[in-house]
Amino acid sequence: MSDRAEKDLKGLTQSPKTKDPALRKLVALTQSYAVVDAKIQGVLSTRLQGQLQVACVRDETLVVSVPSSAWVARANLEGQEMLKAARQAWDGPLTELKVIVTPTLAS
Repeated sequence: MSDRAEKDLKGLTQSPKTKDPALRKLVALTQSYAVVDAKIQGVLSTRLQGQLQVACVRDETLVVSVPSSAWVARANLEGQEMLKAARQAWDGPLTELKVIVTPTLAS
């Protein structure tokens, strides 16, 4: 084994020498999701803040995850406000919201 210095993620993805466009695209998408999530967190009720996070965007559907089924109804009630906020930060159209339960996200 050689003792090579570890490269940081930013260096790997933003360097002009990066040969992996898939990695760059994945990091950019992750950053876009983080921006949308931050926008959404700003409009959520205090009870729902931190209980929900952006999972992905599929076609025109914003998919958000909650840690238990108890939060699904609350998330759906606030869905229109979430979509409105998400549209401000997303490049394409967002017409629907889907709430999924992802128990492993529970803290």
